[in-house]
Amino acid sequence: MQKHKRRVQHETEKRHTACKHQTQKTTHKPTRPMGNQCRLWTAICHASSKWCGYPGLCAHNPLTSPITQRSRRTYNCGVKQPPHCDCYVIKKMYGSAKSGVYNVSLADMTHIQAYCDMETAGGGWTVFQRRQDGSVDFYRTWKEYKTGFGDPAAEHWLGNDNLYQLTNRNNICELYIILESWNNITGYARYSRFAIDDESNAYRLHVGNFTGFNVGRDCFRYHDSMKFTTKDYDNDLMNFNCASGNDRGAWWYNACEICGLNGLYNETSSIRGIEWLGFPGGSINMKFTQMMVRCE
Repeated sequence: MQKHKRRVQHETEKRHTACKHQTQKTTHKPTRPMGNQCRLWTAICHASSKWCGYPGLCAHNPLTSPITQRSRRTYNCGVKQPPHCDCYVIKKMYGSAKSGVYNVSLADMTHIQAYCDMETAGGGWTVFQRRQDGSVDFYRTWKEYKTGFGDPAAEHWLGNDNLYQLTNRNNICELYIILESWNNITGYARYSRFAIDDESNAYRLHVGNFTGFNVGRDCFRYHDSMKFTTKDYDNDLMNFNCASGNDRGAWWYNACEICGLNGLYNETSSIRGIEWLGFPGGSINMKFTQMMVRCE
């Protein structure tokens, strides 16, 4: 009788242990009761996903936070800081966020590092191009422009694949271009809509209405609906490759260009480089350019 009792007790304990292990495998409950802080981050995470247009993003792929001292902080409930689609979402969630490099999530659930301009015109801009000192060579191949190159905190191109994913969510994106000439004249061009197609359509450009200050004219519209051209992939309308000519860059060339911001970085006015035709104080070469997108 005593043996039978011990055997029954042993079998009961085994079933209890198996059940406990199975519960641990199939449930995702936090190890501690969800406190106010956990509820807050859970709510923010789902709000962030809604802004991005991907309601399931939190459940499937919780990404890291902006790259700050509080990065990758996880609370007892197991909820990580929420995913961020772009700099606009970060600005909405952290009103006091400073300009800098952040983790930005893409439509394919991957994430990249991008520079966020949080001051210009209300902030929330994701920078995809910057020229400032000539330290990075922009005379690159199709593959390099596809994936991106340079340092997001300095001179760089974010990558055409990344730019496509950023500008083809369920919201409208606008473009902001900052220009500065070698004689320190500054201006900006702003477009109400900006998007590019995917690689199968050679990253064809789409731009909306223009507003600007101190840039002379709307040059970028000349390149609307054009495909992207690099030195090894010719999609322009000329019988030669505009990217491999005097410009030595890559761009949405038409019959070449009246503005091209990926050309040769140089101060010499006799050599064509980073160009914006009609810019006050010299349209041949720019000292500083920054192209950035905001999707609301």
